[in-house]
Amino acid sequence: TAKANASWVRISPAQGSVSASNTDQRVELSVDWSAVPAGQAPSAIVAFTATAKGQNPLTVDVTFTANHTAVPAGFSGFVEGDGGVSIEAAHASRNTTVGEVTWREIPEYGRTVSGVTPWPRLGNNEANYTAGSGPSLEYDFYSFNPVAGATILVSPSLNAWDGRPLAFAVQLDGGTPETSYFIPPSQPGVEPPGWEGGDGFVANSIVSVHANVTAGTGSHKLTLWMVEPAVVIQKIVINTGNVRASYLGPPESMRV
Repeated sequence: TAKANASWVRISPAQGSVSASNTDQRVELSVDWSAVPAGQAPSAIVAFTATAKGQNPLTVDVTFTANHTAVPAGFSGFVEGDGGVSIEAAHASRNTTVGEVTWREIPEYGRTVSGVTPWPRLGNNEANYTAGSGPSLEYDFYSFNPVAGATILVSPSLNAWDGRPLAFAVQLDGGTPETSYFIPPSQPGVEPPGWEGGDGFVANSIVSVHANVTAGTGSHKLTLWMVEPAVVIQKIVINTGNVRASYLGPPESMRV
């Protein structure tokens, strides 16, 4: 059986049984939002009690929190949940082309959904762009807590041009674009630091690039700027205080 100590918790089903032919019972918890005041996040305890013939009852308590928050009317974009905002790179709010070069999706590439890369691959006559002047992807999101940095998940690739390491730039709202040269320099014929090993770039199929962007609560815009070609970006994770470590990163946030 399952029983909550708060009336706003809905349990379905509240009781069930398991057997050799029915080895599990899924229980769904939901919220009666009309009973939770807006702007509050009350917690309840749901007690799961199991009984078996010849055995003492066993009770496990689970904490269930209802975070009743809402974005302003008219907002369109991704919404913070569970301590952060997670966005697949291909799901930009806007994609701006410069000089016939644009960001294009590579379907089913990478660890989750896809990747995005500037296209044509060697467009702009193989030249690069200064941060804030090239093709860009913009992502609208709303945070209920202050923004405390972002992690851009990038596909590993070796630097291809002498004196021009792979790079892109990150900008939050009207701040100064922050350029990241995410593959360390190395001597010819030698892999860069972090490339090899059981927890290296290749083994993980990802390079985690941290951006020191900060902001208060509310509506925001994160922009990815092309600097060098051949960069492939898979995912953006914006930290609002409680992004927990995981191999694939948090699932994509709700979009409204």
